[in-house]
Amino acid sequence: EIYGGESVTIYVDDVFLVNLLMDGVLLWATGRLGHLNYTRRSLLGGALCGAAYAVLILLPFGQYLAGFLGKAACSVLMVEAAFHPKNFKALGKALAYCYGIAFAMGGAVIAAMYLFGERFIQTLGGIAMVLVDFKLVWLSFGILAALVLVGVLQRPLRHDLLAAPWVVTVEVGFAGERVSIRALMDTGNSLNDPVSHRP
Repeated sequence: EIYGGESVTIYVDDVFLVNLLMDGVLLWATGRLGHLNYTRRSLLGGALCGAAYAVLILLPFGQYLAGFLGKAACSVLMVEAAFHPKNFKALGKALAYCYGIAFAMGGAVIAAMYLFGERFIQTLGGIAMVLVDFKLVWLSFGILAALVLVGVLQRPLRHDLLAAPWVVTVEVGFAGERVSIRALMDTGNSLNDPVSHRP
């Protein structure tokens, strides 16, 4: 393709592998921050969907897949493959985390490239094209952003999601008599004490 007089060569294997890596990290971070159930195999399945989509939009008929509906369908497919959400609410939650983390990762890469003087020309089907060889070092900024998000937000988000009145008032009735007492809620299978957060 020619953009502004510049000739750009796109290697399909590079596109596939780079997107496989980044989508894998994206889905992993989504699962961790969203506290979603996943396995390595399911994450790989979701990442493969994203990598295949990145290649498909480069093909002659790819222009029909590169629009908003194509991107939205790919995101849903990736999330479905990675996390198998049980309902629309769970799907919406997974997508919200996925898009939020994707924006953070993409922003980190673009910010690093601008900081170090890379020159963008434009995007092709949502893929940023640059005038020099795209080095993996730029992707490391996106991966670093995902790791920082998980490291910083995972515990607070889990605390907020599980927030509950652990000390509750319980009314017990027996033989016509009733009494109110304060009780600590059973943690069930959370495997951590809600007060000390220790196993």
